[in-house]
Amino acid sequence: MEKACGGLQHGSGKDPMAWDYRGLANRRRPPGPSGTMTTIAGSTVSCARVPQPQPRLLVVLLHGYGMQAGDLLPFASVLPPEAACCFPQATIALDDGGWTWWPVDRRLRDASLRAGPRDLHDTHPPGREAARAQVAAVCRELRARHPGLPLLLGGFSQGGMLACETVLHGDCQPQGLALLSASRIAFDEWQPLGHRLRGLPVLQAHGESDGNVSHAAAVALRGFLQAAGAQVDWLSFDGGHGLPLPVWRRMKRFAQTLLAPSAGD
Repeated sequence: MEKACGGLQHGSGKDPMAWDYRGLANRRRPPGPSGTMTTIAGSTVSCARVPQPQPRLLVVLLHGYGMQAGDLLPFASVLPPEAACCFPQATIALDDGGWTWWPVDRRLRDASLRAGPRDLHDTHPPGREAARAQVAAVCRELRARHPGLPLLLGGFSQGGMLACETVLHGDCQPQGLALLSASRIAFDEWQPLGHRLRGLPVLQAHGESDGNVSHAAAVALRGFLQAAGAQVDWLSFDGGHGLPLPVWRRMKRFAQTLLAPSAGD
């Protein structure tokens, strides 16, 4: 089992790519806000601090392949208390109980992983348009409820790729983007859209021994972001495909920089 201190870790079940929050099996959660399952813009969403009496930041984080809406909920415990946090769930169910944002051929995926960590820049996953539309609808609804508030959009692994894809295609214009253990996808489509990243604060974090998405793929993604003019906050951590404590700390710091002024400021 791959350790990810204080965060997500590699599952030890039959599915080698199942990712579960530590303690999820026996429903233990770290201290922090509890989640509420609700529906926003037609999507199942796990929320923390929603509704928020005086929010100063909207946070939308997208889970990775094989996960579900509540798996990233512990992030709410480390983000600023003024952040209204939403964790949408993908709509495509997997046999093992997890969810995916677009269809994935399991046999091809497993064969690819046996060959080593991947760079997905030349893949064109089907169903991305529908996934982008789902994420954009959630973001629009949250902004309609809280006009003028900054939005932090991000995701882990497949969720991070979808978050970046959503911004590049103009479906959502956040004030901050968090790409956690992500890769480029459909890069031939991304390249001419890079101008939409100009000036955008981006947190990018990746494990140096990631066995799923290669560290080299993350470095290539960082190069694209920087060339496009994004303000990249880069974290390369000692670990694999997960969310260890250093990522949590950096996410907290990143979110704090995006908070809207308080009423007393």
